[in-house]
Amino acid sequence: MLTRILRRVLAAAVLTTATLAVTASSAYADHVYCPPSGPCIVIVDTPGSPGGGGTGGGTGGGTSQECGDTLFAGCLKPGLGYYNPADGCFWARAEPQPPASDPIWQGHTDGAVYVAACGWPGLTGFTNFWRATPPPGFGGLPNPAVLAAQAINQLGIRGPDIGIAPTPGGSGLVGLPVWMWTAVSPQTWGPIEATAAVPGLAVTARAKAARIVWEMGDATTDKPEGRVTCTTPGTPYKTSYGYKASPDCGYDTGYGDPSSIRSSGRFTVTATTTWHVDWWVVGGGATGELTVTRESGADILIEDLQVVTR
Repeated sequence: MLTRILRRVLAAAVLTTATLAVTASSAYADHVYCPPSGPCIVIVDTPGSPGGGGTGGGTGGGTSQECGDTLFAGCLKPGLGYYNPADGCFWARAEPQPPASDPIWQGHTDGAVYVAACGWPGLTGFTNFWRATPPPGFGGLPNPAVLAAQAINQLGIRGPDIGIAPTPGGSGLVGLPVWMWTAVSPQTWGPIEATAAVPGLAVTARAKAARIVWEMGDATTDKPEGRVTCTTPGTPYKTSYGYKASPDCGYDTGYGDPSSIRSSGRFTVTATTTWHVDWWVVGGGATGELTVTRESGADILIEDLQVVTR
């Protein structure tokens, strides 16, 4: 039985690796997409690409990269199998599997028999082993884009922690400047990093806010809605500033109408942060970048300025 298995393994070693090369490149055609709300997912650009979609909760399909001169977890050397750096061996599933009566099963009926080739490049021989589970890296490692999605989902980035003057609990006046800002934290402005990993592969994602677009919620049939784009987190308002305009993030002209024109009696302010996210395979390899948006909202009361005459 062992002789037949070795013959099959050694015969496979002379096969070309063209198919493997296509498989590896197809996997890297996948990319991460992050909707405005909800978890990031992997989009499969190439039909049949081994990196499946999903919400980042699993590891997706494996990618079979040829080992070449560099050995790393999960790389494939035709005829020998997948490399496991923990023991320095290549592992291949024995085909066909030995009969149930073969002592190699050690009385087990689960798992599978694998052929280990150790000591590359000076192989010391092939040895059969029963294993309840495949060795680390067997079947290839996950598509890096799948781990990238996991890492981005772990960042916890969100829309602005809205600060605004007038405050949502108070009221402002028509025509007075409005100040906008976000409380700064790793999750609201960055930078922030997270890493997702499986044995043999790790991907790190880093996010930094690029801008916040403030929709002031005062559009009417006669006037477009006020929109302010801020490339800073803004400056928190202090009463000592009086009626001054914000130095870096404000609706300087203020509201032209009171919020009573709305059925709710308030203007709804929506703030959308645009995040720039980079991800990379730790130690070198695939990389990517994408834009992620997250939003928050607040309601404010704007009243008419009352003029008193004598």
